[in-house]
Amino acid sequence: MADKVRIGSGSILKMSDGAASPDFITVAEVETIGAITQQRPEVNATPLAASAVRYIGGLKDGQNIEIALFMLTDDPTQDGATGLEKAFNDNEEREFVVCPPVGIAKQFRFSGVITQHSVGPFNAGDPMRRNITVRLSSDVTSEANTNV
Repeated sequence: MADKVRIGSGSILKMSDGAASPDFITVAEVETIGAITQQRPEVNATPLAASAVRYIGGLKDGQNIEIALFMLTDDPTQDGATGLEKAFNDNEEREFVVCPPVGIAKQFRFSGVITQHSVGPFNAGDPMRRNITVRLSSDVTSEANTNV
């Protein structure tokens, strides 16, 4: 049966713990996961004898993924001991899995490095937020969705 159009509510983000045989943690209080984008830059492959410019596709290049969360300073999936803040401080590649809501057939797996970590803004009446940027460092693969 084909997927139906659905809202993103119920999507989850998993991150590996960085071990050789990784365990995955489900990151708490994710508000948004930005677009997972790869692009192929154009490469000019025009020989000197050509009468027209010729281009070929370059290597795939993963882009930045912006992820916004509601800040939980004592949650192990966000903290500096085991969570996102630790992954940023360790400056090591981690594996991530974005699992769409139940009913969507595929999930997306990739490796990346957290290149930016911020907290705030702090506004009266609004939840505090944590924002991270993940730079893709692998292909993005799709596989059967485990968000059941």
